[in-house]
Amino acid sequence: MIDVVHSADVLLSKTLDEIASSRKLFDGRYTESLDVWFTRVSTVRGVATQVLLLSLEEVVKERGYEPLAWHQDGTVYCFRKGSAVPTLEQDFAARVAQKLRQIVFADPSKLAKASFGGLQEQVITEPIFLFYSDEVVRQFWKQRFYEYRRELNSKKSAKTDYFEKEDLDRQGREKLAGELGITVSELHERLRRFKEFDFKVFITLMGIENQVRESVKQDAEIAEIIQNVYSKLDVQPPNVKPSNTMKREIRLEFAKTVWKSRFYTNPVEWEDKLHGAMLEATLRLKEVFRKAQDPEKFLEHIAHLLVNDITEPSPPGSFNKLKRSYEDYLDGKKRGTPLCVICSGPAELTAVAKVLGESEIYHDSLVAGSKIGGENKLRICELCDFEYKVRRLLMVDFRDTYAFVIVPHIAISRESSLYWKTLADRLVRDNFAPIKLDEVEFLEQVLGSEDAFKGTIQDVWLSYLSGSPVNTDIQSVVNDKPSLGAFADALQALIVRYGDPSPLLEEIPKDVDISSIEEAQALISLLKQGKVRLAEGRLQEVFELMRHVKPICYTGNYVLIFAERMQSWGTGLQEN
Repeated sequence: MIDVVHSADVLLSKTLDEIASSRKLFDGRYTESLDVWFTRVSTVRGVATQVLLLSLEEVVKERGYEPLAWHQDGTVYCFRKGSAVPTLEQDFAARVAQKLRQIVFADPSKLAKASFGGLQEQVITEPIFLFYSDEVVRQFWKQRFYEYRRELNSKKSAKTDYFEKEDLDRQGREKLAGELGITVSELHERLRRFKEFDFKVFITLMGIENQVRESVKQDAEIAEIIQNVYSKLDVQPPNVKPSNTMKREIRLEFAKTVWKSRFYTNPVEWEDKLHGAMLEATLRLKEVFRKAQDPEKFLEHIAHLLVNDITEPSPPGSFNKLKRSYEDYLDGKKRGTPLCVICSGPAELTAVAKVLGESEIYHDSLVAGSKIGGENKLRICELCDFEYKVRRLLMVDFRDTYAFVIVPHIAISRESSLYWKTLADRLVRDNFAPIKLDEVEFLEQVLGSEDAFKGTIQDVWLSYLSGSPVNTDIQSVVNDKPSLGAFADALQALIVRYGDPSPLLEEIPKDVDISSIEEAQALISLLKQGKVRLAEGRLQEVFELMRHVKPICYTGNYVLIFAERMQSWGTGLQEN
């Protein structure tokens, strides 16, 4: 056992560079038949790099190697001397793409929410997310209708004078009400619904249309899809596309054509028709978009770019890659090649503000004297842009996040040491035979139990990061005033993402109606009474948000974490 502990101490006290340059790391009686090997990447980007290293780990383990120490830029493995050195197959990029699907693109509700920028900004910021699948599109419109309906039913909306907002004096409102054959109070209610719900839906559709037009040159087909929406709703299309900059007179004329639809007199029927028309149009626009930019091919492209980050083992075609890089360098000396301000790789995209701070114009990385609105904005590479997309996706329920990595000075904590002893005791008991802790075979058994070990590491780190373990008893949480505000915030964030509370719950009793629940407080009331129960998987999501941290990647000796600035939480839900 002394040999094993000594070797572990040597490994964990060295950097990857030191391990690579060391001639001999295992020199004990029981470890001299072992050796180490490592994988390495040239650039550490964040989540994308962890997905790449995880894919590498799966391949290397299939060759009989076992991981011993994890570094941000690579992993150290143990193997028996004389074993064949692992190599990367030509189809390794396909494995990375599959891992991206499993880890990053697995949740349609997150993809849907992360694709939406806002009605006051670019409506669709990530079309690759929105058009990833039919289910993402369905989730998107479920979320939008929930949000707009919630704003329509808010206290703020109920207190707002929409005649004043639309600059309609007494004579104007009476004239319009008479033209429509309704009372003045009914006109005000229609204006409220149009401004807070109907118009926002049409603006959202136009945002989707604009994003598709920017990506695909199929104007006639896109125009036919949009025209079909208005035909299905029995609404005359406006002369100007719906937007926040639409002039008041034109917007009011558009509202009148909406109100004249034969479906509008029944709010339930109208909302159902509106949702159906928007969903059908977006699904058709998805097919148009995918002809030019298939999200699956995009993932495969990103996977190939990530594989090029690997320096050990050398990926297939690495010599040709170096040759191309040299040729690009020479070509760049002639015409000038922009570099990514994050990783210094070839820059192909213009960074948006949120990638590099609050402004895409004024930034420390920008050359002094750069012209506003010209070609001198910050430039980044595809992989750094993808890393931003991934972080935004994984942290879609958080308000304000940043990333950091914790690397302990030693890899085994007191809790982990106790786990190892418990594991040894269990192995002895289960095998009904004594086990010598300094035998290589026992070491292999321990290394083979990584899932359980990582589970323990996860529990230890979560307990540490939260300051104290979060109580997993729902009744204790909902009756605890200090934690109730954070619980309500977390619950509301998930209701918004799923579009309604039903996906958060176990089987709902027939005598419980949750169809009208829009606010977390109403759901908390049902939880207090024991009428509904949170599903186990959703409970974990709530607690992650309550902790304000989301661990992304666990290894034996570091954890990649996204954390939220604490001052943005803890106040509970604001009054609507």
